[in-house]
Amino acid sequence: MTRLVLVRHGETEWNRSRRLQGQSDSPLTERGRAQAAGLAERLADEHWHAVYTSDLKRAHDTATIIAGGQHLTCDPVLRERGFGAWEGLDDQTIRQQDPQGHATWRVAEPDFSPPGGESWRAVWQRASDALARYATIDTKGHTILAVTHGGLLRAALMQCLGLPISAPRRFGITNCAYNELEHDGVQWRVSVLGDLSHQHTAGYIRL
Repeated sequence: MTRLVLVRHGETEWNRSRRLQGQSDSPLTERGRAQAAGLAERLADEHWHAVYTSDLKRAHDTATIIAGGQHLTCDPVLRERGFGAWEGLDDQTIRQQDPQGHATWRVAEPDFSPPGGESWRAVWQRASDALARYATIDTKGHTILAVTHGGLLRAALMQCLGLPISAPRRFGITNCAYNELEHDGVQWRVSVLGDLSHQHTAGYIRL
């Protein structure tokens, strides 16, 4: 089996204020760094064949804490969904400024794009591309770490669970939770989903 550990970045300032980040960057909070350190402690005995991270700073900083001094490969495919003009706004503000767009976004319409942003279908395709590429890397019997974002991670997990692109949200994507996929040479399957047992000290907020 090839194992792929998928991790969302640690809590950021905009996570804490519940503002939409997208491809803008907000720094990790003190708790976000503690979350990454807690996961690093849990994974201290892992030997990573490769470590991939989104090129956005919040993911890169999280990966640096988890992987220690190991070389990181920045992969823009792992970026968060681009939300264009909505980035930096909270849910209530988006709903007030663009009620129709907000309603369409919330029902997971695949081809809807926020003003200047990216569609859910585009994120879905990026997740599919990443999974396909990681499956073909010569890593049989090895473990890969990929640090990414909530949207990309949700799309990847949904695909591995056989859920359609328009399926409603049925599971949370919490900062620095532990998610693991296994590839048997044919397909990926989810072996661990959203494990937070290492976060008892740092704590977390449901997002």
